[in-house]
This record gives sequence, structure tokens and C-alpha cells, in this order.
Amino acid sequence: MKHKIYNEDHSIEIRDSDIPEKDFEISGENYNFIFKVENNLPNSVPQFNEMTYKPLGGISKITYRLQKLIDELKLIFTFTSVQSNQLWKNLKMIDGDLPELLAYALLYRYKYQKVTMVEVAELLENSDPMNFYNGEKSVQKLYEYKLKRFLAECAMGMTAETPWHGMYDTTGGVIICKKDGDIVCFHIYDFNLFREYLLRNTKFEQSSTGEDEDNPGTPRIKKGTKKYYYGWLYEEEGKLFFKLNLQTRFK
Repeated sequence: MKHKIYNEDHSIEIRDSDIPEKDFEISGENYNFIFKVENNLPNSVPQFNEMTYKPLGGISKITYRLQKLIDELKLIFTFTSVQSNQLWKNLKMIDGDLPELLAYALLYRYKYQKVTMVEVAELLENSDPMNFYNGEKSVQKLYEYKLKRFLAECAMGMTAETPWHGMYDTTGGVIICKKDGDIVCFHIYDFNLFREYLLRNTKFEQSSTGEDEDNPGTPRIKKGTKKYYYGWLYEEEGKLFFKLNLQTRFK
């Protein structure tokens, strides 16, 4: 698939030099982000997962569970880790704040039922969960910029499985097709328009959680199940945890 960016002077087609056309998607079990949950649950973990498995009103079970834990029970979520240690290192390579920032992005995306990257970026800017702004107004948009960097690096080859060194495998870069028909190369040295396009044209998706409907809070082991295994409360060594999965693609 090719995607075009338009402004007054030109359009841009995003292409790979080896693959004629490629789509943009982030997904997989390695994109699970893990939160520790304050252990003050009034009932057992299995009871909670069962009671919240099929909420009414068309709300997703993940959103319902987060709203119940955070808004109703007032439990505190603290980001602890990324499921893939390689992804954690890759994110740190891009920006030291990215693991925690993406975790907050996911938390807000599900809790507030937002779909687009722009909506989530705005939520982060307004709430400032990482205290970048110290309660002051800022002309800089740190959350938005860091999300743009993440999306651009993913589009240029960064994955969760392979060590990322910042070397772009999309060597063909971006092609600019001017309105007068001239074609010039959009070099990697100027990614402003490219990053903006990614932010404005990507959305979050909710992949299958892999939860067993007959035993909520446990993995479904049927053949063909995607093993993302996230979206429910679970306990390890007396501590409660909750996983959220990152999946994004073009709108």
C-alpha cells in the first residue's frame, strides 16, 4: 500500500526501496506493556475477571476493567516493564522516556476509549502524567514529538524482535511528487512532514486478548489463538499486574 502526504506544493509517497509498496502496522505479543496494580482488591482476582468479562453497553472489557479498577476502586497503576526486553532496549535507543510514555498512551487509549494517535497525544499533553511541564504551560509538545519519533522509527524498520541501531532499512526514503510533475527525493534529514503524517494518520486497534471465555483471566489455549494474552488482572507472588497491548496501523 502507498500513502500520500499533500500540502500546497507537493505530495509524498512513502515507499520502500526493496518492496514496491508497504503498509504500516505495529502489532504482536512483544508489544505488551505491564503495569503493577495496587493490591487492595475487595474480591479475588478470578472473581474480578469473571464479573468484568462481559460488560453491558457495548464497552470493551478492557475499558470496563480499567475504569472499575482506577475510577471506582481507586487502585493505582504503575508501569513496570515491557514484555519484550528487546523492545524495551529499542525504545530506550530512540528516546529514554518512550517505554513509560507509550505505557501511559495505552492506558489513556483504553480508559478513555480513544482511537486515533492524535487524540491520545492530546490527552497526554493535557494531563502530563510524566510531569514534563511541572504544572506550567508549555509551547513545546514533548509527548506529541516523542510519539512522532516512535512512529517514524517503526515506519523506517524498527521492530520488537531485532536490535535497533538507528539504521534505516527503508533506504529509498520518501519520494516527493510535485504538482508540476517533477520528482525529488525526500531525504531522511528532514522528517518533519513525514512524522506529522504518521501522527495524523495512525490509529490504535484492539487485537484479540486471547482470554479464555470459559475461565476469564486465563489464556485460551485453543489452536489458532493469537497469544497476545493481555487485558485482564493477574497475580504473581502476591502482586497484581495488568497487561496492555500496543497495536497501531494507518486509518
